[in-house]
Order: sequence, then structure tokens, then C-alpha cells
Amino acid sequence: MLGAWVGYLLLLASAALFYVLFTGWLGGYLLALVLLLPAASLAVSLPAALSLRFQLSIHPEAEGEDGRFLLELNVRNKLRLPLRRLAFRLQVENLFSGQKGERRGQTALGCGDWRDSVPFAMKDCGVAQGRLRFLRAYDCLGLFPIPLKQPKPARELVWPRPADLPVGIEALAAGLEETDRNRGGGPEEYSLRDYQPGDPLRSIHWKVSSKLDRLTIRQPEGGERPEPVLLFELWGTMERLNRLLDQLGACCEWLWERGIACRLIWAGGPEGRQIFEYRAESPEDWQAFLWQVCAQPAAPDGLAASLLAAEEGRRLDENCTLYLDGLEPKEDKP
Repeated sequence: MLGAWVGYLLLLASAALFYVLFTGWLGGYLLALVLLLPAASLAVSLPAALSLRFQLSIHPEAEGEDGRFLLELNVRNKLRLPLRRLAFRLQVENLFSGQKGERRGQTALGCGDWRDSVPFAMKDCGVAQGRLRFLRAYDCLGLFPIPLKQPKPARELVWPRPADLPVGIEALAAGLEETDRNRGGGPEEYSLRDYQPGDPLRSIHWKVSSKLDRLTIRQPEGGERPEPVLLFELWGTMERLNRLLDQLGACCEWLWERGIACRLIWAGGPEGRQIFEYRAESPEDWQAFLWQVCAQPAAPDGLAASLLAAEEGRRLDENCTLYLDGLEPKEDKP
């Protein structure tokens, strides 16, 4: 902008000198024209700047390449009126880990649309958010900055990576069956009721459902069948939290493949001292869980989930509960 003003002042000085040295109407006409240039430039470019439409989007950079994303900015000039340039500052942040990156940029706009993509890397699980922190358009002479309204930020979920099943998941399934048998209500002792959202798919009585033309659930007479509980702490270092979410996703997927819904109970919150519960029975539930917990910063420390659950009076059956710590598995010594 400083260079544009220097150029304009030199032009104005030249017009003034011409007006002084040469008498006649041409000198006055040129001086008046130069004096009106800034106002004319602003009058043309201001409607164009106000008509600009911005759209931010985030998507993976390439198939199969984990942690690499593109932040894309699309600018549309609806009125097709001239603008000198656009200055902006793009910021990318992982809302879960706090990792940030920023890039300043500017581009010549003219009368057309414009598009740019910024690659970035997210090494941690979480919600990647891209936003414009600074946005200015300049009139066609480049003399006046025009502040613009920032568009809505774009968000993308950074998924956990595939992980090996933690030791104990198969024992959890066995404990679930044992607890089910101990409660009474064997395979032949059950009642029938209509399916309700959230019921486990493995409880559907397909033969009766086909006859009645509606989904019907087998409910044991001894009470509702217990569900496995995955217990964990969603606070600490990002290295541990990355492994924890990897393990948690692997456990949920293993259970869903067998038609088993599960409950997630964890300690978290801003200070890591709150207890939360969430029921997950499908990949869609898992995705909603990640959007919920990864859109806020993880606490650096907190309390044990088992302690918080006991304080709230939540009874956890040891046979149906698997504790995930997110620690590196210990290698057996030879």
C-alpha cells in the first residue's frame, strides 16, 4: 500500500507541475482528474469487495497418505468489478492437541475469481480447523484497504490410525457371555418386543421379524443383556492420547463386527476431572464421538476414570469392563 501511495503522490506532483508550467484548460483538467482518481477507484472497488464470497474447505491431500491435508480457499467476485489485490492470513489449528500453523499471503484479484490451496500436516488425532485471521481487499489503485468479513472456519476430522487389538478384548467378550449366563435367562428364556433405536443388532430375531414384517428383539427374561464398557482417561500427553484413540477405535470395530454395542466411559473435560459416558454401536456413532471430544483441548492431567465413576456411584462389572491406558505395550523379555 505504501508503494501505491508513493506512486500516486508522484503522479499528483507531476500533474500539479504541468498545471503551473503550462497555461490552458488541459493542465487544470489533468490535475482535477488526478485528484479524483482515489475517490473513483474506491467507488468502483468498494461494491466489488463487499460482493466477494469466500469458502474454506479441508480435505486429505492424497489417498492413503495419513496426516497430510489441503486447506483450500475459493474467492468469487460476483460483480466482476476490479480489485487490486487480496491480503490474507491462513491459520490451521488442531483443536484437540493445540498444534498450529500459519501462512501470510496476497494475490492479485482483478475482475475474476481466485483459488489457492495450502498443504499442511497434522501428526495428532483431533479436529483440524482452518480459518482466515486477517482479510483485506484493496481498491484497483491499491490505495485503500477494505476490511472484509471472515468466512466460517472449515473443519476436518483427523482419524486415528489402525492399531492392533489391546490384550484383553477377547477376555472381555468372554466375560460378557459369562455375566449374561449368570443373570439368568438362557437362550430359550426370552421375551419379544419391537426394535428400538440403540438396540444391539445381534438381539434381532430375524425369523420372527420376517413373519411379522417388522424388526423384533429377543430380550432375556433375566433382564437386559449387559454391554461391554471401555474405560479410559482422555487427558495427558498427545503421544499417549494418539495410541489410546487408536486402541479404542480398534476395540469398537472388533465389537461391532460381532454385533455388540459398547459403552464408552472416560475421564476428561477442561481439567480432566469430569466423567462422561457415550454409547456406540456403529462407525457413525464412533465418528460422532470423535467430533465431540476432539473439538476441545485435551487436559494435560486429571483423575482416574475408575475413581470418578466410583464417586458418581457408577457400578462397573469387572467381567464386562476393559481399561485402556494408551501406553506402549511391554515387550516380553526373552
